[in-house]
Amino acid sequence: MSGMGQTIYDRGMEKGIEQGMEKGIEQGVMQGIIKMGYDLGLPDSEIIKQLQAQLGASLQKAHEYLEKFGKQTV
Repeated sequence: MSGMGQTIYDRGMEKGIEQGMEKGIEQGVMQGIIKMGYDLGLPDSEIIKQLQAQLGASLQKAHEYLEKFGKQTV
């Protein structure tokens, strides 16, 4: 690849890496909230509230996060 094509490719790669890192950080925060909630003995309903408050997640997304990541932290 040369010139313009390489530049476009490089920008695409940078954007993809950046998006991947952001998603990884978000997942880490989700897992941290869930683990801390379990460590403190909080009920699932309170952990869901925290996911909504801290991440701006909808009720449905918060449930999905807890279902997906809660099993990994226990």
